[in-house]
Amino acid sequence: MNINLNILWGLVILVIILNFFIYLTEPLKYTEEDECLKIPCRSFVLFNQLFGYFFDICIIIVLAKLSGFKATSIIFIMLIFFSFLILVSWFSALPVVKDETINPPPKLYIKKSVRITLHFIILLLDLMIFVVLFMDRAGINNDKTISAGKGIFRNKGYGFTNLINTRFGGNVDSNRFVFACGWVAFLGIFQNIYNLVISVGFHPTNYNLPLSWKM
Repeated sequence: MNINLNILWGLVILVIILNFFIYLTEPLKYTEEDECLKIPCRSFVLFNQLFGYFFDICIIIVLAKLSGFKATSIIFIMLIFFSFLILVSWFSALPVVKDETINPPPKLYIKKSVRITLHFIILLLDLMIFVVLFMDRAGINNDKTISAGKGIFRNKGYGFTNLINTRFGGNVDSNRFVFACGWVAFLGIFQNIYNLVISVGFHPTNYNLPLSWKM
């Protein structure tokens, strides 16, 4: 299946921008409670966002290789810039603790329903990008991928093993890094699902945040 992959660049850039906006409006970066995978939520939010950008980089590497795009440095510069802004935002977002005073939500705060919608949109966009890259088989020579992979993933030339080893440019010597990036990017889908679940279940009292942040 040959697809014009250049149409995906707009979606990739949109995902990067939406992820950045989600981080800026994320209420969990204001709490030190150990309710995010048993680590302080404030630290979790930072590492979670940086991991998200790592998965975005994997997608960019695969898309650039398969589409022949030569100006990926522009995208990486944008990612570095957003990462810098994230670090600045993280250090400036001081923890907030629920007490008797009235603590209104931060200025950069959006309603829970909007956050859920944005997480859902990001999940759909990432799924769409991954599926299109997964389906693209332009320039792949099945014969060269025979016996590629190890153990249960060793390509037998048919079935599941052939499906695994003939994606993202194929599991061949000249393409191993890009091939690995494609499958690593798949983990980003699970991160999106987890973020959506956290957003749906968010309630400020679970994280020792002011009840006024419930909206």
